[in-house]
Amino acid sequence: MPKEKLLQLLREITEERIPFNKLIGIKIESLGLDSLGIRFEMRPELIGNFKRGNLHGGVISSVMDVTGGMVAWTGIMKKMEGQSFEEISQRFAKIGTIDLRVDFLRPD
Repeated sequence: MPKEKLLQLLREITEERIPFNKLIGIKIESLGLDSLGIRFEMRPELIGNFKRGNLHGGVISSVMDVTGGMVAWTGIMKKMEGQSFEEISQRFAKIGTIDLRVDFLRPD
């Protein structure tokens, strides 16, 4: 499968097929084998600290996880260029974030 089709499929999976990503409102602004731009709109439902109006830490962690996963996917796509869609799909199915730690620091 050509890399452009794989990238389009990755965009579709990330934006449309993962319900939690849709809930957050994740959108891919740019996607290439060497670049990635992700955005989402701040909404009242995503606030974690109602007094300060801060984004919920779980949303921040989730977007970091999606970003890391997509970077891993594009890295695999580069390494597996020329292989069949089935081979690449099998490899994608095994990707997961195994260690995610976020230390939220108090703002000044």
